[in-house]
Amino acid sequence: MAAAQGSSFLMQFGASVFLARLLTPYEMGVFAVGAAIVGALGLLQAFGLQSMIVREENLTEDVIATAFSLNALICVSIAIAIAGLSFLGGLFLKDPGVQKVLLVLAISPLLEIFDFLPAAQLERGARFKAISIVNTIRGLVTSVVTVGLAVLGFKYMSIAYAQVTAQAVAVGLTCWIGRDFIRLRFGFKAFRGAARFGLQMLAIFGVSDLGRRSSEIIMARIQQSAVGSNPPCCGPGAVRGFCGAQAARPVAERQVPPHP
Repeated sequence: MAAAQGSSFLMQFGASVFLARLLTPYEMGVFAVGAAIVGALGLLQAFGLQSMIVREENLTEDVIATAFSLNALICVSIAIAIAGLSFLGGLFLKDPGVQKVLLVLAISPLLEIFDFLPAAQLERGARFKAISIVNTIRGLVTSVVTVGLAVLGFKYMSIAYAQVTAQAVAVGLTCWIGRDFIRLRFGFKAFRGAARFGLQMLAIFGVSDLGRRSSEIIMARIQQSAVGSNPPCCGPGAVRGFCGAQAARPVAERQVPPHP
């Protein structure tokens, strides 16, 4: 597991270096704003239903059905909220890029419906090796797809597309490994206990996460606004990759006049 985590870190670090050369600060800022908004809405997932599955001593079918149903409702609500905010965000921030990123990222919560129970049961069964493998493959897919699409000129959308692609791959692998735990049964017989547990988890983790996510939105917006919607170094085609690299170079280096 340590080797898998180490390789995942190296892949993500390498991808970040490439992205610093391929994307401008403005393009990174567009995705950062969208991702921060999604993270803020994702606070509803601090309800801790997966933790309830892992910790529950008497895990009955009613408890499983209730947790699955509540998680599905939360995920659908988050997806609808992200899609709705994509239009408001485009108008409020006056940037269509944020709207495009949010529309793509709205798919991720819907995917999480399907691997909720398999992922929780794998953790409950202490199958950490399988979980580590899935996370490593997710990181690999994210890095490869992000860099590949950035090279092809998808700009800030390359990160959004890569996130959703990696999520879909991880969900598929988790469902295949934990196929014995897949349930699509809805029910609310254990609603009272699940709601009590979820509210406690939300009170513990939700408030602190809300402050952190709010600061991320502000910082991402500052980064995006600092370079403007049309940075002077950003040109079409191959010039864009070069200008992204130029933007990543130290300011002092770019200010040295050429030797006569």
